[in-house]
Amino acid sequence: MEKRKLLLTLQSIMWLATALCFIMSAVLIYTEGLKVKALNPMADIYTIEAIRRYSWTPIIFLLASLLMSVVWIFLNVKESSPNYPSKIIDFTNNKKVSVISEAGQKKLSTAIFVVAVIFIILGFFNGSLMDVLIKASKICTECIGLG
Repeated sequence: MEKRKLLLTLQSIMWLATALCFIMSAVLIYTEGLKVKALNPMADIYTIEAIRRYSWTPIIFLLASLLMSVVWIFLNVKESSPNYPSKIIDFTNNKKVSVISEAGQKKLSTAIFVVAVIFIILGFFNGSLMDVLIKASKICTECIGLG
C-alpha cells in the first residue's frame, strides 16, 4: 500500500474512533443520568458534571484528528484523483468558465480551515463546547423519545 493511501486510511480510522468516542460518552452520560433520575425523579438526566467527566476522551480524539488533518494538508496528502469541481459550467455558452485557479482554491480552503479551527479552539476555551454538547444531547434524546 502506498504512503498516501496509508495516511488517508489512518485519518479515516481516527475520525471513526472520534465518532465512536462521542457515541460512547453520550451513552455513558445518559445511563448515569438514568441512575440519578431513578433515585430522584425530579433530577435532570444531563448534568454538567457528567458531561465534563465523560467528554474529555472524545474531545482529545477530536483535537488529535483535527491536528492530523492539518498535518496532512501541509504534507499535501490527498487523493490522487479528486472529484472536486474546479470549474463552473456556463449553460448559456456551454463552455467551462474558470472561477478560481487551483492554487487559489487551495489557499482559500486552507484559510477557511484555519479560521474554523481557531473558532473551535476559542469556543472550547470559553466553555461553549459544553453548552453545545448539553443542548445536542437534550435535543437528540428528546427527538427519539428518551428524554
